[in-house]
Amino acid sequence: MTFKKHLETGIGIPLLAFLLFSTVFYLQVRWIGNSIGQVTEIEAPRCEAITNMKVELNGISFGLVGYLNDPKGEGVSWIEEYKKEFRGHLMRYCSLSQVKKDESATVEIDRSSSLLCRMAEEVVNLNNLKLERLKLLRESLEEADAITSEQYNKNLASSETQDLGVMGPIIEAKFLEDELQEAINCYEVNRSEKCVKKLYKSQEKFGKFLNEYLKTEESKDHVWLLRLSELHIDCDGLIRDIIALDEKKQVRLEEFRKKKDRLRWVLASQIEQTKASFEGAAEKSRYAVTTSTMVMLFLIFFAVVVAFVSQQYVSFMIIQPMGKLLSAANKIGRGYYDTRVDIESDDELGELAAAMNKIAQQMRQAEESQNSSGGKSHQKNKTPLSV
Repeated sequence: MTFKKHLETGIGIPLLAFLLFSTVFYLQVRWIGNSIGQVTEIEAPRCEAITNMKVELNGISFGLVGYLNDPKGEGVSWIEEYKKEFRGHLMRYCSLSQVKKDESATVEIDRSSSLLCRMAEEVVNLNNLKLERLKLLRESLEEADAITSEQYNKNLASSETQDLGVMGPIIEAKFLEDELQEAINCYEVNRSEKCVKKLYKSQEKFGKFLNEYLKTEESKDHVWLLRLSELHIDCDGLIRDIIALDEKKQVRLEEFRKKKDRLRWVLASQIEQTKASFEGAAEKSRYAVTTSTMVMLFLIFFAVVVAFVSQQYVSFMIIQPMGKLLSAANKIGRGYYDTRVDIESDDELGELAAAMNKIAQQMRQAEESQNSSGGKSHQKNKTPLSV
């Protein structure tokens, strides 16, 4: 192997190790980034969206209950706000869902929530219609009360004041009107079966009184009774409408509760699934970080070992031989021609060491030859006188 090959090997090994380290480091960073991105960009928002849907569903229920308890309050506006928020969270959840079973669940949630909102609107509309009928009923009773009071005042101011036959129907009509008003109040406060029966009974008693009295001869002179009879017919229809609307509202309200419980169960099931997915993705992220840390520590150790081996290789194959050559060159320069370079390699450094050894040997031979020729010349120049 040539000197160039040794040098390329000594430098190339660390470069290859660095390239391997960089590639693995890049892949590890991508892995960690994807794992954490799965948690922060998909699983966590999905879990938050489905949880918020459950909160908004409870909000729709609270808004409906608040409206039924106080129709003039902010219950309807609350329902609309919660519906809007619910749809927003549902759209976000749908955009983040990537599994087929999640898609089927979102379709069911969408259908159930739409039906639930329609039921809530229907309950609100039925209750509004009932309130309108109640308002008309109260206006009719107020008109009946005004007619009765007017007739009472007229008779009280007339000469017939002491005639119980004239005042009796007025007093009885007033009594029955008050009883019907009390039954309506009872029904508004407590829509129990007892109050419904009381309302029907009071209306029936009032109608029976009017029908019986209108058949008598005395009623021919009492035009106000005919007006009361007309109002009674109107009230009878309104009462039946009110009770029918209320019953229908209760049916829809019960359906709303059942649908809401079903949707809450679906949402709870999806919340458990999204939490499991979130925990699984979080576990994968922790595993990715732990594994990447171990791999990076191994790569660092591997890089240190490669650097050490490369340094030793360069030192053994290049630096040490060059040091020997430099030392031998200095000794030969000072006249130590017996110096030899002990380098056994088939590269340029080995050839250079062999050349220096050859040069030292030649210089040693030249020195010995010069020394021997110098001694012979000195003996020829001697004379007898000098002996």
